[in-house]
Amino acid sequence: MDIKQEKGKRHNRLQSLLSYVQSGIPVTSQELRTIGVLPDSVKHYVRQGYLKKLAHGLYALPNDEISLYGAIKCLCKTNESLHVASKTALEWHGIVHNLYSHQECILFNTKTGKSPLWSEIFGIRYTKTALFDLDDRDHLTYPACLARPLELPCSVPERAVLEMLYEVSKSQDFEEAQNIFDGFFNPRMDFLGNLLQHCRSFKVIRLFAQMVRERNLFDVDRFYKQYKISTGSNFTWSIKTSDGTYLRLKP
Repeated sequence: MDIKQEKGKRHNRLQSLLSYVQSGIPVTSQELRTIGVLPDSVKHYVRQGYLKKLAHGLYALPNDEISLYGAIKCLCKTNESLHVASKTALEWHGIVHNLYSHQECILFNTKTGKSPLWSEIFGIRYTKTALFDLDDRDHLTYPACLARPLELPCSVPERAVLEMLYEVSKSQDFEEAQNIFDGFFNPRMDFLGNLLQHCRSFKVIRLFAQMVRERNLFDVDRFYKQYKISTGSNFTWSIKTSDGTYLRLKP
């Protein structure tokens, strides 16, 4: 192949690159491979100033300022179940405790795989769990959030509050969860009942019931009976929270 042909091919790859990369959204080396831009070419484009390297395997257009939203959009491109979840989703819906320290963005994912290391740069915490058995209906519970840039998928409040309770024995402070829960009101009861019917965690089901009873929000026992929501065995359970205290959860 002569020099002219090689330059022509490189020009075509560059055109493909520039038409593929979206402003404000980073692109991964795996994505670049799919359009025929191999690692050697990526290095060349970085040297020439057509791309800038953000982290290992992550690139952007040279003058782009990549925000958290762009980073999430990049992750979502290859994982359709990834969505903003738990207390971050509640915050996006305006349900937030006034002492909540905004330190991380919580994403949930129902599929296999790990979050790339570069996601930590943007303060993203990534949890893999199939908390609900909803199949194709999952997307109804984390639609695009029109109030945020790039219309990112975000749990509706009813789903987000259950995701937050799922994290109580893991990374979520229980006292903070209680304070945030106090701002959770006027749920869509049919929607909530359907979520609880398909929730795979008895811990979440019991903890939700306990917090509703303590606040006298509605008759949760009648509600669970109406929607045939099981709480597991007839024994009282004890769970350890993330701060080391123990909770007793009645059936």
